[in-house]
Amino acid sequence: MRKRMAILLMTIAIALGNSIGSLAAQEQPGEGKASAPAARAVRAYHLDFVIKEMEGTKKINSRHYSTDLNAGEAGTVKIGTRVPVVTSGKDAFPEQWQYMDVGTTIHCRLLERGNDVVIDVHTDVSDFALPQAGSPASRGGGASVGTTGSPAAASLPHPVVRQMQLEGVTLLVTDKPMMLAGVDDPNSDREFQLEVTATRLK
Repeated sequence: MRKRMAILLMTIAIALGNSIGSLAAQEQPGEGKASAPAARAVRAYHLDFVIKEMEGTKKINSRHYSTDLNAGEAGTVKIGTRVPVVTSGKDAFPEQWQYMDVGTTIHCRLLERGNDVVIDVHTDVSDFALPQAGSPASRGGGASVGTTGSPAAASLPHPVVRQMQLEGVTLLVTDKPMMLAGVDDPNSDREFQLEVTATRLK
């Protein structure tokens, strides 16, 4: 009888020891697991955009725009004028107006690709095309597209708007100008270029 009681007590002690060991293992969930990767530091850049108007190797005009942007994010720079345009109306019918945005819009994204950063830029440029001397526009007809734009052309009976879209996607390089896109003016010998200079912010 005593021998059977001793065996029973020993069995209960072994079972209790195993249960305590299991509870101790459950109280340390982080032990034996890989630690979470450290968060990537924010990489911030100052971006200087230049839209150049070239005639051969001579720079005729340039416009500058700038913004600060973090890698992995997007931003927009926009400047211009909302111009009222008559869409309908004649005789006894009232005129109907619609507003058109004329100016420059630059949308930029900085995409993280491992240790590199890719820049994705979409640019929309529009301005008024002035009629050339002796052209049909100067006699009240159509207008000649491709001349230097000016808001003064909005006072013409039928203003003509010149539009350009410049887009580019490439690996971002800092501290030197990068040409992202270029387009020739079909009505002149001029070329329009989009450049960006990126500077890493400390």
